[in-house]
Amino acid sequence: MIITDKVYGKQNVDDGLIVELLSSPELERLKGVGQYGTWYLLDKKFDTTRFEHSFGVYYLLKHFGAAEDERVAGLLHDINHTAFSHVVDYVLGDPSTQEFGDSKHHDIIMNSTIPSLLKRMDISVSKVCDPHNFGLLERNLPDLCCDRIDYCLRDSVCCGFIGKDEAAELLDGLIVHDGEIVCKGMDSASRFARLFLKTSKFLWSNELQSGSFLVLAEAIKIALKKGFVSESDLFLTDNEFYSLLKNSGDNEILDFLGMMSRNSIVPGSKDDYDIIAKSKVRFVDPKFLDNGKIKRLSDVDKVFKKDVDDFKGWIGEGFYIKLRK
Repeated sequence: MIITDKVYGKQNVDDGLIVELLSSPELERLKGVGQYGTWYLLDKKFDTTRFEHSFGVYYLLKHFGAAEDERVAGLLHDINHTAFSHVVDYVLGDPSTQEFGDSKHHDIIMNSTIPSLLKRMDISVSKVCDPHNFGLLERNLPDLCCDRIDYCLRDSVCCGFIGKDEAAELLDGLIVHDGEIVCKGMDSASRFARLFLKTSKFLWSNELQSGSFLVLAEAIKIALKKGFVSESDLFLTDNEFYSLLKNSGDNEILDFLGMMSRNSIVPGSKDDYDIIAKSKVRFVDPKFLDNGKIKRLSDVDKVFKKDVDDFKGWIGEGFYIKLRK
């Protein structure tokens, strides 16, 4: 199987198990699930899919020499995502943690053909079901891991902040040390951390992102309450699920859908707002090698530490948003 990746270029996948997994219904569905929730409704250039990200995580794990079961876990780590990804956390979960899908991960895998594929290759299904079993795939914030590295590079390329060449340079600045991914030096750590913070402010955590998530979530809540959709429908693709909302004909739902635009969701203030939206705080504070010793960026770069503290305070307040119909 040949996959042409927007960040890592043309890749030849010759592992039979990976080819079978990439062709599974669970991975195929992710081709219709956007990486950025509502962003594609606001701007068509934000067309990255969860499938692309999942393959990217697999590629990085292979790049860093991860074992086969960890590479498989990386490929499967996002099959739990619902339509419009983290919008569901504004419907049924907690926007500040965005972990609704995690509770579904095990059941989705176990109720598919994936366990039989893994058993055939003598890979532990129970281990693969929990991405946190693997230290290169997942780490707690603010450390680096393949999941975080891929979505930073991929989303920064999508935003136009970097090109493929710079993504390759940033990747070249990372190394596995004592079982975790760290930067080769302070400069690499600073470049990656500041790019991550920039992309977080622009794409993952701001008024438009949080406001549009909340607006679509309100439409979904109404649709669930009135029976136009069910929780199982959340595991359709974005377009399939959105069509159910549009075809409901319900005026309340359609009013919210009609506000899904940059002109309708605008910054307000503490004294003048329609909604307050919360978001997850996303930043990295990488470890790096310095003459054989491990250090953390914020311990030696006080400007960066202040930038992160300011960012956390900004997110923590929530976003005051005006809605224009």
